[in-house]
Amino acid sequence: MSTKIYNAYKYSGNIFELMEDIHRIHDDYRAAVAEQVKYIIPIFMRLNPECAKDDPNNPGNNIPDRVKIVKVIREQCKKEYPEHSDVFCFRGSVAVYPIENILLVHFFGLDDFAYDNKLTNPTFEKLVESGKLTDYHYQDQADPWYEYARDDNRLTPKEYKKAKKDYKERKRLWDIVFDKHWAPIKAGLVTDFRLNEFEIMQLI
Repeated sequence: MSTKIYNAYKYSGNIFELMEDIHRIHDDYRAAVAEQVKYIIPIFMRLNPECAKDDPNNPGNNIPDRVKIVKVIREQCKKEYPEHSDVFCFRGSVAVYPIENILLVHFFGLDDFAYDNKLTNPTFEKLVESGKLTDYHYQDQADPWYEYARDDNRLTPKEYKKAKKDYKERKRLWDIVFDKHWAPIKAGLVTDFRLNEFEIMQLI
């Protein structure tokens, strides 16, 4: 079986700092989703004018029928994105794997191109730029990047040796992480970023 682990990072800090950073990433994710929802809703209401009618629970207050809007969106998502079960197809999450005094972090759907728009996450980007999150992906179904870098003379012999050793260590750690369970939700500690239908309706 080939191993492909993308969007994976090593965290420089303790578990308490990591949890604080994850909360900030979560806040950024929710804010990005809220912006997308506010952008998308008017489009749906133009295409489905019956949804723009007053909410029966708030007659005369110019509030759209939120339940009807979400129902329409859910039905369209099922047609266009049958592989996604959640409304709007926003499905961000993070898995944390504490191993040998190291914290490995695995992100999913953080920058989803939902409705052709890429989500941005300032906290995540700052953590990568600062070096607090460093790339720690691993894949064995293709030649490692450092082989190409050596062929293109982008690595000195010393740098090549170091990169090869680093990648070997990544393999060892990821093999331990997924030794018993291949699914991140079972192998790590998972925090789900997605918004449920009730939370989505509050944004409308």
